[in-house]
Amino acid sequence: MLFFCLLFNSVIIVHSLDTIDLSVGSSDALIGETVTVPIVLNKNNGFVSMSLMITYDMTALSLISCEYTDVIKGSSQSGNFTSPYYLSWENDALTTNITQTGVIAYLTFLIAEEAAEKDYNVIVRIPADG
Repeated sequence: MLFFCLLFNSVIIVHSLDTIDLSVGSSDALIGETVTVPIVLNKNNGFVSMSLMITYDMTALSLISCEYTDVIKGSSQSGNFTSPYYLSWENDALTTNITQTGVIAYLTFLIAEEAAEKDYNVIVRIPADG
């Protein structure tokens, strides 16, 4: 299982498998502001499909957009911006594995006016059934 934790105080905790290494950017934000964080694929020994599940505290954070980059083709995402939120990349027509690295998506959150002044986790992991 892959587990990534983003804290909005510039601390990143990452545990990864040998074949893939992801990191999630971090940022400081004020109540009522938006903050955009990247999901970065640092090491990639190859895959044809990958799914990520993103969970976060919906009482303090609202996911307002997800923007894929062109690093990996064949992306899709959940139909709504609620937690858990799913990102996936799949291309059954490939004849070789996807081995690209770099920023694969940007997540933008709105910090709720009711949010307490503290660190909030955004957890990115591969779903148990993925």
